[in-house]
Amino acid sequence: MKEVEQMNIYRMFLVTLLISLALGQLYLWYTESDEQSMPVFTEEVVKANATEYEEIRIQPLHKQAKTYELNFQVPVFKDENLTNFFEKQVQTMKTQFLTAIKMYDQVSAERRGSLYITTDIYEGGEGLYSIVIDEESYTGGANVNQRTKVFLVDMKSKELVDRSKIFKDPNQARDVLLPLVEEGLVKQYEGYVLEDELNKWLSQEGYDFSNLYVRDGAFVFKFNKYEVLAGAAGMPEVVIPISEVKDLIDDEWLKRFQSE
Repeated sequence: MKEVEQMNIYRMFLVTLLISLALGQLYLWYTESDEQSMPVFTEEVVKANATEYEEIRIQPLHKQAKTYELNFQVPVFKDENLTNFFEKQVQTMKTQFLTAIKMYDQVSAERRGSLYITTDIYEGGEGLYSIVIDEESYTGGANVNQRTKVFLVDMKSKELVDRSKIFKDPNQARDVLLPLVEEGLVKQYEGYVLEDELNKWLSQEGYDFSNLYVRDGAFVFKFNKYEVLAGAAGMPEVVIPISEVKDLIDDEWLKRFQSE
């Protein structure tokens, strides 16, 4: 009998402990006093907003602290591993932002810092989705920083696509596509091109197409603010129709892109 009572007490202790931990996590998200230890994610993922794509939802998160504001849109998948990957991406952005806030010490209650993370989703082909995550941050000073990360998700394999592998010969694809990207930047953003930065991007070794995503039957190359153009141009994009470079693409991937 005593053993049963002890077991019940132990179970009650575990339940109480778990509830306390959960409340503690929510408190850390909403409190304004402990800005550095605040977690990004809570158990509110179930309230993620629906998108036009059945397998992907968007989880909005908001936090307003004394000296900064956070607004996130995090992609949530039915596949846990994919969700965890994108949570870590956003966690990294948030950590970098808070580190910069502390390092530069240029924000205040009157001049708040801010981090906005937005997510756009595009169908790229049969079971393929492009995830475009844009980050806009203000950590003090005169300028707002803008960066982007783009991904191609294969919902058949539940994995991220290595975009260099969609080509028959990645080296040949680089030789053909990079000059087309350069041409597009020069034509679309005349007067904004940073020659040194663009040449540095064009001459990089081991380029892996990590800034390429698929949208509306085209390859889209997207750049960070200041990466190749002056800041006034924001985050530029160059669009190359897949039909114009289809000979570069692996046959199986081409079929999936064209079945959109």
